[in-house]
Amino acid sequence: NMPVWLTACDIAVTRAGAMTVSELCAIKKPSVLIPSPNVTADHQTKNADQLVNAGGAIKIKETELSSDNLLEILIKTVNDSTKLKKMEEALSPLCVCDGAKRIYGILNEINH
Repeated sequence: NMPVWLTACDIAVTRAGAMTVSELCAIKKPSVLIPSPNVTADHQTKNADQLVNAGGAIKIKETELSSDNLLEILIKTVNDSTKLKKMEEALSPLCVCDGAKRIYGILNEINH
């Protein structure tokens, strides 16, 4: 039950597919992103970079991933409530939580 687990955690550790980063932004969940290098046009890295550049995520390249560096990042981040809060806030501008309303507005404009 991913919605339950995702909202319950302090920080998510995940890949960086489009739906995943959209969901992270929607619930303003700080994350450690490990983009898959084996996808078309390396799009997961581009997705991850958007969240990292906004300040809402930390990126680890798969080739640089180890249990030691992941644990170090998690401990350092989870133990810093100020950093977690800033990461949450940084995701707000990336959230599109009124998509249905926006689509309705556009369709309504076209219809008139």
